[in-house]
Amino acid sequence: MTTLEVFLEKREKLINKNCKSKKRECCVCNNHLDFLNFISQSVNHEFYTLEQLEKIWNSPHIQLYCCKCTEIE
Repeated sequence: MTTLEVFLEKREKLINKNCKSKKRECCVCNNHLDFLNFISQSVNHEFYTLEQLEKIWNSPHIQLYCCKCTEIE
């Protein structure tokens, strides 16, 4: 299995696990955020592990932005 295949398999398991996780909203416009989009669009996968991304997602101390508001900021 290649590194990418391993990553994708882990990602799929984590996504399935997080389907029922807490919902997040953009801290600017209050649009609902999706965990799959969070890990696929806004993160360098070589820098963060999936476990770290899950902690970021579930942390009440970290504000998240949607793509639209990220461009504005």
